[in-house]
Amino acid sequence: MFVLFTNPRGSSGYGADFTYSTRGRWGMEDYDDLMKAVDIVAARPDVDSTRMGATGGSYGGFMTTWMATKTDRFKAIETDRTITDWTYWYGASDAQGLTEFEFYGKPWDNQALYDTLSPIRYVSNVKTPMLIVQSEEDHRTPMGSAEIWFMSLKKQGVPVELVRYPRSNHDLSRTGEPWLLVDRLGRLRQWFGYWLQGAQTANR
Repeated sequence: MFVLFTNPRGSSGYGADFTYSTRGRWGMEDYDDLMKAVDIVAARPDVDSTRMGATGGSYGGFMTTWMATKTDRFKAIETDRTITDWTYWYGASDAQGLTEFEFYGKPWDNQALYDTLSPIRYVSNVKTPMLIVQSEEDHRTPMGSAEIWFMSLKKQGVPVELVRYPRSNHDLSRTGEPWLLVDRLGRLRQWFGYWLQGAQTANR
Protein backbone atom coordinates (compact mmCIF):
# COMPACT_ATOMS: atom_id res chain seq x y z
CA MET A 1 0.00 0.00 0.00
CA PHE A 2 1.17 3.52 -0.82
CA VAL A 3 0.15 6.85 0.74
CA LEU A 4 0.40 10.01 -1.38
CA PHE A 5 0.76 13.28 0.52
CA THR A 6 1.41 16.54 -1.33
CA ASN A 7 1.63 20.32 -0.98
CA PRO A 8 -0.82 21.69 -3.57
CA ARG A 9 -1.16 25.37 -4.27
CA GLY A 10 -2.83 27.06 -1.33
CA SER A 11 -0.82 25.14 1.26
CA SER A 12 2.13 26.48 3.27
CA GLY A 13 5.88 26.09 2.97
CA TYR A 14 6.53 27.83 -0.35
CA GLY A 15 5.88 31.48 0.48
CA ALA A 16 2.89 33.79 0.63
CA ASP A 17 2.27 33.93 -3.12
CA PHE A 18 1.93 30.15 -3.23
CA THR A 19 -0.30 30.04 -0.15
CA TYR A 20 -2.69 32.76 -1.30
CA SER A 21 -2.76 31.79 -4.97
CA THR A 22 -6.07 29.98 -4.40
CA ARG A 23 -7.98 32.92 -2.90
CA GLY A 24 -11.42 32.77 -4.46
CA ARG A 25 -10.41 29.59 -6.29
CA TRP A 26 -10.69 26.75 -3.80
CA GLY A 27 -10.97 23.49 -5.71
CA MET A 28 -9.37 24.91 -8.87
CA GLU A 29 -5.55 24.95 -9.05
CA ASP A 30 -5.22 23.02 -5.80
CA TYR A 31 -7.41 20.27 -7.25
CA ASP A 32 -5.35 20.28 -10.45
CA ASP A 33 -2.13 19.91 -8.44
CA LEU A 34 -3.53 16.98 -6.49
CA MET A 35 -4.72 15.21 -9.63
CA LYS A 36 -1.35 15.71 -11.33
CA ALA A 37 0.30 14.04 -8.35
CA VAL A 38 -2.21 11.21 -8.57
CA ASP A 39 -1.41 10.83 -12.28
CA ILE A 40 2.29 10.46 -11.50
CA VAL A 41 1.68 7.83 -8.84
CA ALA A 42 -0.94 5.97 -10.86
CA ALA A 43 1.59 5.51 -13.68
CA ARG A 44 3.93 3.53 -11.44
CA PRO A 45 4.05 -0.20 -12.28
CA ASP A 46 3.72 -1.10 -8.58
CA VAL A 47 0.47 0.88 -8.12
CA ASP A 48 -2.96 -0.50 -9.00
CA SER A 49 -4.67 2.60 -10.37
CA THR A 50 -8.03 0.81 -10.29
CA ARG A 51 -7.96 0.57 -6.49
CA MET A 52 -7.15 4.05 -5.26
CA GLY A 53 -8.83 5.80 -2.34
CA ALA A 54 -8.79 9.36 -1.01
CA THR A 55 -9.20 10.76 2.48
CA GLY A 56 -8.93 14.17 4.13
CA GLY A 57 -10.19 16.32 6.97
CA SER A 58 -11.27 19.96 7.34
CA TYR A 59 -9.86 21.62 4.20
CA GLY A 60 -9.09 18.06 3.17
CA GLY A 61 -12.69 17.20 3.96
CA PHE A 62 -13.86 19.91 1.61
CA MET A 63 -11.35 18.76 -1.01
CA THR A 64 -12.25 15.06 -0.87
CA THR A 65 -15.92 15.98 -1.17
CA TRP A 66 -15.09 18.31 -4.06
CA MET A 67 -13.05 15.52 -5.69
CA ALA A 68 -16.07 13.24 -5.60
CA THR A 69 -17.99 15.76 -7.73
CA LYS A 70 -15.17 16.09 -10.27
CA THR A 71 -13.81 12.59 -10.84
CA ASP A 72 -14.73 8.93 -10.45
CA ARG A 73 -11.16 7.65 -10.56
CA PHE A 74 -11.17 6.82 -6.85
CA LYS A 75 -12.81 3.58 -5.82
CA ALA A 76 -13.68 4.92 -2.36
CA ILE A 77 -13.43 8.20 -0.44
CA GLU A 78 -13.50 9.04 3.25
CA THR A 79 -14.25 12.64 4.18
CA ASP A 80 -13.62 14.02 7.67
CA ARG A 81 -15.02 17.32 8.97
CA THR A 82 -16.32 18.19 5.52
CA ILE A 83 -17.73 21.43 4.15
CA THR A 84 -20.36 21.02 1.46
CA ASP A 85 -22.20 24.36 1.37
CA TRP A 86 -20.24 27.52 2.11
CA THR A 87 -23.29 29.67 2.83
CA TYR A 88 -24.50 27.20 5.44
CA TRP A 89 -20.96 26.98 6.79
CA TYR A 90 -20.78 30.76 7.15
CA GLY A 91 -23.90 30.80 9.29
CA ALA A 92 -23.04 27.78 11.44
CA SER A 93 -19.25 27.91 11.82
CA ASP A 94 -17.13 29.71 14.40
CA ALA A 95 -14.67 31.03 11.78
CA GLN A 96 -16.45 33.37 9.37
CA GLY A 97 -13.26 35.34 8.84
CA LEU A 98 -11.91 32.49 6.74
CA THR A 99 -14.34 32.91 3.86
CA GLU A 100 -14.59 36.68 4.29
CA PHE A 101 -10.90 36.74 3.36
CA GLU A 102 -10.64 33.76 1.02
CA PHE A 103 -13.88 34.43 -0.87
CA TYR A 104 -13.63 38.23 -0.94
CA GLY A 105 -16.50 39.06 1.35
CA LYS A 106 -19.57 37.72 3.09
CA PRO A 107 -22.06 35.49 1.25
CA TRP A 108 -24.32 38.43 0.39
CA ASP A 109 -21.30 40.29 -0.99
CA ASN A 110 -20.27 37.44 -3.29
CA GLN A 111 -23.02 34.83 -3.34
CA ALA A 112 -22.11 33.49 -6.77
CA LEU A 113 -18.62 32.58 -5.58
CA TYR A 114 -19.92 30.90 -2.40
CA ASP A 115 -22.27 28.84 -4.55
CA THR A 116 -19.70 28.04 -7.25
CA LEU A 117 -17.26 26.65 -4.69
CA SER A 118 -19.84 24.59 -2.78
CA PRO A 119 -19.65 20.83 -3.51
CA ILE A 120 -23.39 20.41 -2.84
CA ARG A 121 -24.13 22.28 -6.09
CA TYR A 122 -22.54 19.38 -8.00
CA VAL A 123 -23.62 16.45 -5.84
CA SER A 124 -25.51 14.85 -8.72
CA ASN A 125 -22.11 14.03 -10.29
CA VAL A 126 -21.02 11.80 -7.41
CA LYS A 127 -20.69 8.07 -8.05
CA THR A 128 -17.91 7.14 -5.60
CA PRO A 129 -18.74 5.31 -2.33
CA MET A 130 -18.14 7.70 0.56
CA LEU A 131 -17.64 7.40 4.31
CA ILE A 132 -18.45 10.62 6.19
CA VAL A 133 -16.98 11.18 9.66
CA GLN A 134 -18.20 14.15 11.71
CA SER A 135 -18.05 15.26 15.35
CA GLU A 136 -21.20 16.42 17.10
CA GLU A 137 -19.42 19.24 18.95
CA ASP A 138 -17.41 20.47 15.97
CA HIS A 139 -18.13 24.19 15.61
CA ARG A 140 -15.50 24.71 12.90
CA THR A 141 -17.14 22.37 10.38
CA PRO A 142 -20.65 21.82 11.78
CA MET A 143 -22.74 18.69 11.34
CA GLY A 144 -25.15 20.09 8.75
CA SER A 145 -22.62 19.79 5.94
CA ALA A 146 -22.28 16.08 6.58
CA GLU A 147 -26.03 15.54 6.96
CA ILE A 148 -27.00 17.16 3.67
CA TRP A 149 -24.22 15.31 1.85
CA PHE A 150 -25.26 11.99 3.36
CA MET A 151 -28.92 12.46 2.47
CA SER A 152 -28.09 13.62 -1.05
CA LEU A 153 -25.98 10.54 -1.76
CA LYS A 154 -28.59 8.22 -0.20
CA LYS A 155 -31.29 9.70 -2.43
CA GLN A 156 -29.10 9.07 -5.47
CA GLY A 157 -28.28 5.49 -4.53
CA VAL A 158 -24.57 6.17 -3.96
CA PRO A 159 -23.05 3.90 -1.26
CA VAL A 160 -22.53 6.12 1.78
CA GLU A 161 -22.15 5.87 5.54
CA LEU A 162 -22.24 8.69 8.10
CA VAL A 163 -20.52 8.27 11.47
CA ARG A 164 -21.32 10.85 14.15
CA TYR A 165 -19.01 10.98 17.14
CA PRO A 166 -20.40 12.27 20.47
CA ARG A 167 -18.39 14.44 22.87
CA SER A 168 -15.96 15.26 20.04
CA ASN A 169 -14.88 18.44 18.30
CA HIS A 170 -12.77 19.50 15.30
CA ASP A 171 -9.71 17.78 16.76
CA LEU A 172 -11.15 14.26 16.83
CA SER A 173 -8.45 12.84 14.57
CA ARG A 174 -5.76 14.15 16.94
CA THR A 175 -7.23 14.35 20.44
CA GLY A 176 -10.24 13.13 22.36
CA GLU A 177 -11.42 10.02 24.11
CA PRO A 178 -9.03 7.17 23.25
CA TRP A 179 -11.76 4.69 22.34
CA LEU A 180 -13.28 7.18 19.89
CA LEU A 181 -9.88 7.68 18.24
CA VAL A 182 -9.47 3.92 17.93
CA ASP A 183 -13.02 3.51 16.61
CA ARG A 184 -12.48 6.18 13.95
CA LEU A 185 -9.28 4.58 12.69
CA GLY A 186 -10.95 1.18 12.67
CA ARG A 187 -13.82 2.48 10.55
CA LEU A 188 -11.44 4.05 8.04
CA ARG A 189 -9.53 0.81 7.78
CA GLN A 190 -12.75 -1.17 7.38
CA TRP A 191 -14.11 1.20 4.72
CA PHE A 192 -11.04 1.12 2.52
CA GLY A 193 -10.47 -2.55 3.18
CA TYR A 194 -13.97 -3.31 1.93
CA TRP A 195 -13.98 -1.10 -1.16
CA LEU A 196 -10.34 -1.40 -2.20
CA GLN A 197 -9.57 -4.98 -1.23
CA GLY A 198 -12.71 -6.91 -0.27
CA ALA A 199 -15.39 -8.68 -2.24
CA GLN A 200 -18.25 -6.22 -2.76
CA THR A 201 -21.23 -8.47 -2.24
CA ALA A 202 -23.22 -6.68 0.47
CA ASN A 203 -25.40 -3.61 -0.04
CA ARG A 204 -23.89 -0.62 1.73
